[in-house]
This record gives sequence, C-alpha cells and structure tokens, in this order.
Amino acid sequence: MSTLDNIASQLGADVGKYTVSLGQYKGKWRVSGSGKTGKLKGGDVQDFGKDGAEAALRAAISDAISDGAITGVKASTNALLKAGTDIEAQLQKALTFENVFKDLKSRIDPVGAALDALGLEFKNLTKIFGEAGATSEEYAQLEQLRTLKLQDIIKEQTSGLRDILDKLNGEASGKSAMAMFTEDMAKFKSYQADALAGKQVDQGAYSTLVDKILGNGQSIYGTNSKEYQALIADLKSTTGGFLTNVENALNGVNNGTDMSAALNNQTNAITANQSVQSDYLAQILQELKANGVGGVVTYINGKPSYSAVNGKLQYK
Repeated sequence: MSTLDNIASQLGADVGKYTVSLGQYKGKWRVSGSGKTGKLKGGDVQDFGKDGAEAALRAAISDAISDGAITGVKASTNALLKAGTDIEAQLQKALTFENVFKDLKSRIDPVGAALDALGLEFKNLTKIFGEAGATSEEYAQLEQLRTLKLQDIIKEQTSGLRDILDKLNGEASGKSAMAMFTEDMAKFKSYQADALAGKQVDQGAYSTLVDKILGNGQSIYGTNSKEYQALIADLKSTTGGFLTNVENALNGVNNGTDMSAALNNQTNAITANQSVQSDYLAQILQELKANGVGGVVTYINGKPSYSAVNGKLQYK
C-alpha cells in the first residue's frame, strides 16, 4: 500500500511483512485481517458498506501496522503507530517522538546526524529512481549529487577546525606578512586560472583568501602605494571575472560567440593586471638588489615566482 510506503519514508523505516486484504464484495468495501482471498465474506471480514472505501483503507493500514508492517524503527515508535485508529495523528506523534532523538544526536554527534539525514534522503530517492526505471546515466547523476552533498557536510563540519588550523599555520606560527602574502598569492593564481576558464567559484573560500591577501598587502605596501593599488586592481579584475561567469550562467548565455567574447574580455583584463603587478614587484626587487639585500626569484615557464625570508622579498 502506498500509504505504508509514505509512513515508512517519513520515519526512515522499511515496509516489512503483513497480512491483510482489502476489496469489494457485492459493491461493499471489506477488509480481512487474516488476508483472506476470494469472496470477502464471513470469518474476520469487516464490512464498511458501499461508501466506506476510505474507512476500509484506514482499517487495512491500521491492521498492517499492527502486524508489524513498519520495520527499522524503535519499538516505542511502533507502539505509537499501533496505539490509535487515527493514522495521521499517530504518525505525527511517532515523528515527534523520533525527532527528540534526531535533535539530541545533532547536538552530541553532529557529523553522525548529518550523515543520517543524507542517508535517509538518498534512500528515499533511490526508491523513487527505481520506480521511475531510471537509466544508468541518471543513477550516476544521483550519485554525483550525493557526493557533492557529502562534501558540503564535510566542509561544514570541519570549517571551524580549518579556520583554527589556518591561524596556527599563518600569523600564529610566527611567519612574516610577506611569507604569508606569498603563499596566499600562489593560491590566488589558481583562482585566476578558473576565472579565465569561465568557471564559477566557492565564494566563501575565495572571500577568505582575498581578505588575507588584503590584510598582508596593507602591512607590506601600505594602502596608498602604487604596489597596493596594483594588487587591488588584480583582485578586482579576477573577482569581476567570476561575477561575469555567474551572470552568464544565470542569463543562459550559451551562444559560443557571445561566451567567447566575454571570456576574451576577462582574459585581457586579468592578464593586463597580472603584468602590472609583476612589474611593480620587479621594481621592488631591483631596489632590494641595489641595496644589497639577498634573496630568490625563481622563474617558472618564463614567469617570475617571488618568495620571502624574514619578511623580505628575495631575488636570485
């Protein structure tokens, strides 16, 4: 019975074995708690009359629940389901009862509670996909969604600890502003590549990185310097690129020519700002070299990669 499936779905349970039959005899709705077949008359058959379809269905469901049709839940939950003839009322009581334990688990074991909720969601979705006769490709997309939601849970449940670890690996570790700035700019390069490729971004992670770059950039350059303003332009350009990517997706810009033009404009803007930033850094290195300050600049694929020791840019 679909009603039993619905009850089981809401409780995260399964439908087990039960014995009951529902049907009509001489135009009258009848129910047999023993699962009698053939003509429903005599014995344990209940007669609900010609207009008793709904009452007969309720009686059949109640009988099935009494037989233990709902499995995989606490005995106390099952007792609530069996306690009355008003199925909806007893189901609400059972759900309220079960939610006490879900709420408790979310507080003492938030990871386990989140995984339980995800498991229940996809257990029900898998049943629906089975009924729909879903293709292997559709099942693969369902699994892709499950994986992404699992990643969201991991990210959410570990975000606080990751923030603490970032602090311990950053300012609390004794690293200089320049050392942290160099590390963060290396991470920023990957975001620039994503913007140029037309990809979207994890806005929370990107925002956190930009905040760190701005903080250390201010400490190193000061806000009124041309170096800092070049950094701002670089950040603006890449952020604008991500904004364009989102707007294109929302506007449904699927025309190849239009999309290519948008990406080309982004590429030109971001590349131009990268060149300005690199030029300013090169000027700083020249000044450091002229003053006899030692250090390293490594060239990778013809492009300079800057590093620092004790808060100072280095060259080689």
